[in-house]
Amino acid sequence: MGNWRLDLIQVIRSGQPWNPQVPGDLANVGRDDAYLRPNLIGNPNPSKRTAERWVNPEAFDIPQFSYGNVGRNSFRSGAVCSTDLALSKQFLLSETIRLEFRAEAFNLFNVMNYGPPELTLGESNFGRITGLADNQYPRQFQFGMRLSF
Repeated sequence: MGNWRLDLIQVIRSGQPWNPQVPGDLANVGRDDAYLRPNLIGNPNPSKRTAERWVNPEAFDIPQFSYGNVGRNSFRSGAVCSTDLALSKQFLLSETIRLEFRAEAFNLFNVMNYGPPELTLGESNFGRITGLADNQYPRQFQFGMRLSF
């Protein structure tokens, strides 16, 4: 199309798996630096999921002298979606000289992708999402020119 080029990168993936955890030697195995899993005693999914209440903290209990019943990687953080777009055009200035103009947009739709919630039962933020996913950035534009000879 008249030396125009359109490039698109779309990333869509499910959320990262994570484990709720309880610090300390609750199973009495002789390790104070252990992180064990809690017991699941109710529905961990809140009726309306938000970043402030990703998991229902009342659905968990701290096990005493035993291992918790929550399975490994039983929960997932939110899905990640990002769209990057680039538009470029080459201009032929002479037989051997070309000029390329390029415009790029990263996270084109400015989607906010959240990271995992606080994992440690007993923390005031347990079940809350307090940050963004790795490699998360707001919408960015970048422009460039390249002269090839």
